[in-house]
Amino acid sequence: MWIDRRLPSLRRHPAYGFMAAAAFVLIAAAIKLVLPGLPPFLTLFPAVLLSAFVGGRKPGLAALLVCTGLAVYFLMTSGREDSSRIWAITAVTGFIIVCGAILFIVDLLDQSIQRLERERQALQLERRRLELAFKAADMGSWEFRPDGQLSWDDNFYRLIGLDPAKDTPSAERFLSMVHPEDRARLSAVMNTAYIGRTDA
Repeated sequence: MWIDRRLPSLRRHPAYGFMAAAAFVLIAAAIKLVLPGLPPFLTLFPAVLLSAFVGGRKPGLAALLVCTGLAVYFLMTSGREDSSRIWAITAVTGFIIVCGAILFIVDLLDQSIQRLERERQALQLERRRLELAFKAADMGSWEFRPDGQLSWDDNFYRLIGLDPAKDTPSAERFLSMVHPEDRARLSAVMNTAYIGRTDA
């Protein structure tokens, strides 16, 4: 999806996050001005939420501060009986608490995503190192899964002179490349693994 590709780049440039937050807040304020009867939190709350989602914690906090000021202004100037000081303080306090909780949750999710991304990059690095080591040692790897599926890595294909795009791994072809003295024993082990899986 577009957001999956663009959001990480936005997070790497804080200025973009603050620009997005400013745009969301301006849109929320404009909608409120165009529709004076609309409760201010219906536009300000999404502005804070989107700012935190797109920009992260700091743009979200900045949007919360600005939207809190706008909420106070709109409540005090609405001219309604329920716009008293006590009502305004109560409503704004609830707004801050809810938005603060949302920002906290978004921040936790961001930290989890960043940790997973670091782990993914570390795994990719280890995989590249392993592939280089296999290639340097003229080694390959193969995997026989209990469901009967067989897979070979690129180095294994290269060593046996087959094309990964054309040649499909199979137990028969694999066993044909095993030394005759070891073929029967390896075939029995593979059959045992497969039968054990199907009986489970």
